[in-house]
Amino acid sequence: MKRLALVALLAALLPSGASATAAKFNPDPVFPNGPISETTSHQIVKLTRVASVLAGRHAVVNCWSEQGWTRFQAWLGANGQSPLHSGWTFFATRDVELSPFVCLTLKQALAKSANEPLFRANAVEVLAHESAHASGIHAEDTAECQAMRTSARAARLLGISAKEVQELEQIYRGTL
Repeated sequence: MKRLALVALLAALLPSGASATAAKFNPDPVFPNGPISETTSHQIVKLTRVASVLAGRHAVVNCWSEQGWTRFQAWLGANGQSPLHSGWTFFATRDVELSPFVCLTLKQALAKSANEPLFRANAVEVLAHESAHASGIHAEDTAECQAMRTSARAARLLGISAKEVQELEQIYRGTL
């Protein structure tokens, strides 16, 4: 009886689902469609279309919230992966997971309000790189080569002007 009372007391004191959430973190969730946001994770329809075209097959792009991305990075580290990624692709589901910084930069690019070409170039390249993984390419170097070949197309699909696409390619290849 004392044990049952202790469990009930702990359940009342812990934040709702805190212990269950920590133990059952899902690194590849199905997010609802929505806008790019720092506070809420969503599947992004426009980015999903771009990634699917680049991959040549259906892919899904998820933009994580800051809090969710922190948990995702911790999960990567706990599972023997480098938590220093800007993006990650699950090969089995072709789900592309993007960091909040990459997503917010892409959001600015889509809104034609991005004024940091280096960040834009990197964000477009991350999307192209993860799309290469979604196409079935596992090797990092091969995915990077594919991303370098398709980043201009990715930028055009995002609605970036031809002049800006050239600028982004030069920045990425010359700087990054």
